[in-house]
Amino acid sequence: VISLGCKSFYKCTLLESITLPDGITNIEDHAFFGCKSLTSILLPEGLESIGRLAFKGTALKKISLPYSVTSIGDAAFEECPFLKDVTLPDGLTAIEEALFKGCPKLESVTVPNSITYIRGAAFALCESLKTIIYLGTQEEWEKIPKGREWKPDHTEVLFQPISGASKSI
Repeated sequence: VISLGCKSFYKCTLLESITLPDGITNIEDHAFFGCKSLTSILLPEGLESIGRLAFKGTALKKISLPYSVTSIGDAAFEECPFLKDVTLPDGLTAIEEALFKGCPKLESVTVPNSITYIRGAAFALCESLKTIIYLGTQEEWEKIPKGREWKPDHTEVLFQPISGASKSI
């Protein structure tokens, strides 16, 4: 396991973009916390986990999460004011507390059917969040425990089972 250490780039306010090298499997807590100029990051294939508050307060516009990511800590993308859409990787099992809380431009999130729970406030204060696309059935979705105030009331959930057509609630 090769880790990008806790607070590695903590509040590096001039950091605008970065490409992480192959071999990194873990981004520890607070690694890019407060990097308010960080608009772009390239994450390596093979990355498995992202720690708590890892990207809180960055200027990321989009994030491409490798399919190898299976764990993302609480509030990892909290208060990212420019983040617009996210596709969570297959294999991710949980959407943790306040994961995208306070991302006012977030419009769409694609959620894999590997998710087993969604913690409270995961998408709280995401005023622009119109759609959550769930890559599974409505029956599967309804079995997932969801924490309090996990999403804004106006957000629609669309179901897109791997087999094809979508329907919404």
